[in-house]
Amino acid sequence: MNLINNSQQFDVDINKETTELKYAVNEIGDIKHISEVERGLSCNCICPYCKSALVAKKGDIKSHHFAHHNGEDCLKGGETMLHLMSKQILMDEKRVMTHGELLQVNAEDALGFHHELTDYIATQVLQGSDAVLEPNLGSYRPDVSLNVKGTWLDIEIFVTHQVDDDKATQQSTRKRDMLEIDLSQLPRDLSMDELKEQVLYLAPRNYIYGSNREAKLEALTTKVNQTISHINQIEEKRKQAESNAITVATDDSVTILGFKFGSGFSNKRHGQQDFSIGHLFCLSKVQDYSTRNFTLSASGGYEVISRDASDCLIETLKTYQFPIQAKLEYSPKPDMGNKFVVSGLTIVTS
Repeated sequence: MNLINNSQQFDVDINKETTELKYAVNEIGDIKHISEVERGLSCNCICPYCKSALVAKKGDIKSHHFAHHNGEDCLKGGETMLHLMSKQILMDEKRVMTHGELLQVNAEDALGFHHELTDYIATQVLQGSDAVLEPNLGSYRPDVSLNVKGTWLDIEIFVTHQVDDDKATQQSTRKRDMLEIDLSQLPRDLSMDELKEQVLYLAPRNYIYGSNREAKLEALTTKVNQTISHINQIEEKRKQAESNAITVATDDSVTILGFKFGSGFSNKRHGQQDFSIGHLFCLSKVQDYSTRNFTLSASGGYEVISRDASDCLIETLKTYQFPIQAKLEYSPKPDMGNKFVVSGLTIVTS
């Protein structure tokens, strides 16, 4: 059973001025219930907030409680007492239930798709070997620090003041675990046993900083980022290829002698296959240079070469009387890597 999610709810007015003080602090600093002290000023107790003397009212009509001897209750004694009692509980018990949490990391890739990964931190009861009251951490003191298997867990009790951003930042910088227990909605006159159940198990709580939580979040973030990086790289390559397809190369003017387009089928390989062709037949100067594996001895004049052409040129080519002089424009063949096809031409007038 998840005790955190089934925390007891109290339908009370926590700011009610008439809340009676059932606990107080005696002359040596011990917490005492009204039933443990003598009547009147003989209780030797003070208000934990304003330090004024208290009188133990233990009559036969009203419920027994402490009241300020000067007759003016400071109204903060209950809150302070709740805080003191909670610290005493943690010091005595040296255990606490942690916060269970579903962790989620999500991000969007270059295509607009969301990627989400989740992990879970299970609720558990931590049993400490030692507890320190308000240890000095330099610029602040947590309420209680619990030594759990050699690792310190700082615990803050939230009654009226939550952990502020500055303290949370320092805790994160130190990479020191801190749990905040929220008692702000509890009535101020709970018995010690009722409060113990809330402090140790039932009251809402959350990590101000949790090393296990941060490690899990970092792992999730890294995994999501790797996935998105991979997808974004693929998309970048696709965009680059698209950009290359838009960029055309232009020949110097050539003499086009004619053209031919058509389609058919072939039985040469793997059964019958359909195909289509588109060619321009151009005059080209005969090769006049050697290559790595060919040595030119002599050459001159012109030869006819064919250039693959897009069928988008058919209607345009039908309007010309050949031969013509034109500049050719190229674009990559679809699904053909670095092969190009003539996709446009501009007539060159003399």
